[in-house]
Amino acid sequence: MKLILLVVVLLLVVGVTIVILRARSKKETTVGEVPRPVAEKKTEDLSEKISGQISNLTDLLLKMKIKKVDQEVCDMVSDIVRKLMIVLPKAASGYPGSEMSWVTGRVADGYIPELVNPYVDLSQSGRSEKKEALVGTLKDIDGKLSEIGSSLDTGDALKFESQVAYLKKMLSTASIEAI
Repeated sequence: MKLILLVVVLLLVVGVTIVILRARSKKETTVGEVPRPVAEKKTEDLSEKISGQISNLTDLLLKMKIKKVDQEVCDMVSDIVRKLMIVLPKAASGYPGSEMSWVTGRVADGYIPELVNPYVDLSQSGRSEKKEALVGTLKDIDGKLSEIGSSLDTGDALKFESQVAYLKKMLSTASIEAI
């Protein structure tokens, strides 16, 4: 029941995020000025992409609940998804086309699913063997996303570089076998 409520809340937040992104991208026009449809199209594409990323992660959370994955792991992935819901739009709208935007998108698109899906598909005993390593990796990701969120809020470019480097390294080992 808690997961269903979480999924509903996540979907609501995704919707609000899309509305905010669209509102931020639309500039008020003066009389006689023609709005730029290309920028609006890019924002819609960006909103759809982020919405799709969050939707895929929400599906992963549902799969975890259906497969009866340990609550600690579910909670950790849920916390990461919540942070990504905040970081993805900020990185994409505040730093469009940047390495930070690409890396955070890659974490949502690939790294988390590529790391967690194989774990979910393991037997209960297989999960027990891999849990400690997975939890350690999820803690690292969670901490790094917190730092990224803080850097996005403050605009600290030096922190961005070290965070991007760290996440790139993590992305290169995106599998449960690597744990």
